[in-house]
Amino acid sequence: MAIHPTQQRLRDQSIEPTLEIISSYLKEAIDAYLTFINQVSALGVDFHYQYYPDGQAWLGKGVYRWLGKRGGKKEMNLFWCSIWDDYFKITLYFPETSRSLLLNLNLSFETKKMISDTKIMSEKFRTLPLVFEIEKSLQSDDVVELIQFKIAHNTK
Repeated sequence: MAIHPTQQRLRDQSIEPTLEIISSYLKEAIDAYLTFINQVSALGVDFHYQYYPDGQAWLGKGVYRWLGKRGGKKEMNLFWCSIWDDYFKITLYFPETSRSLLLNLNLSFETKKMISDTKIMSEKFRTLPLVFEIEKSLQSDDVVELIQFKIAHNTK
């Protein structure tokens, strides 16, 4: 039996992603997806899909909104979500200067290794892109921990 490489889904701009459509691609990973969405919603994160012509795909975007010290409305992009065959990807971006703080969090060995091994995007944008491929609910625990860190360290 031939193994087909997985591919990113939700490419048709005219078809808005619904839970039914997402479920048809994720199959058994839908439970992990729903658990993740519930976890970030409990943190006050607004999660929605938007079509991005440059990437020719619908991407989920996690946004956190709060009031600043003087009452001004602020918002921060926390993560991006893409749907693939049998899993979903969550991508988070952190400044390279926060690497040592990230390594001190209560994270799995695999995630700490990823943080250690990830190269910055460029000398101009000294940012660490952390990409998680999630199939099972337990895999999202580290992602939620990183999102909580990002909220705590950027909303003061």
